[in-house]
Amino acid sequence: MPEPTGTPPDPRDELSIRTPHSSPSRHRPTSRAFAALTALACCALLAGCALSEGSGLSPTEARDAFLDVIDRTQSVAGGTWERQDDPTPRSCTVPLWVEGQRYPALRLAPAPDGSDERDEIVEEVTELWRELGYRVEVSSVGGAVELKAHESRFESLILRLSPNGMTLQGESECRPAE
Repeated sequence: MPEPTGTPPDPRDELSIRTPHSSPSRHRPTSRAFAALTALACCALLAGCALSEGSGLSPTEARDAFLDVIDRTQSVAGGTWERQDDPTPRSCTVPLWVEGQRYPALRLAPAPDGSDERDEIVEEVTELWRELGYRVEVSSVGGAVELKAHESRFESLILRLSPNGMTLQGESECRPAE
């Protein structure tokens, strides 16, 4: 039943306050309730980010695990590799804006002998990376083939095979700084 026109709204009842453009429905949620629900949802999302701890490794343990993947990739690809890894950690940001560290790797090798060997390397490295839980993308850029691998903890790997040589590079998982 509509309110009589001369009765002022009760200030204790937010739902009775209407603007000229609002409907007389008393079941519409208030902006304050909406704001509270939005804040609660944001807190739940941020708590979810805080709870995802990644691997739980220290930055140096994450580096060592990552370099093990690099070494295994080299073994599968074959050839003689030159190690040009930078031992200096790079800064990164872990969820909830925590300062972190990650380690880079760079390896170089001579080109594979012909397209058959190149295709075999691509197939074997793709299989290894997928077994290790990486999502792998294969693309061609000019005369080179590029494999990109990403992992849920934000590790990344790139293997490029061209007539001029092979490069293998990437970065370890970002872990809270020690």
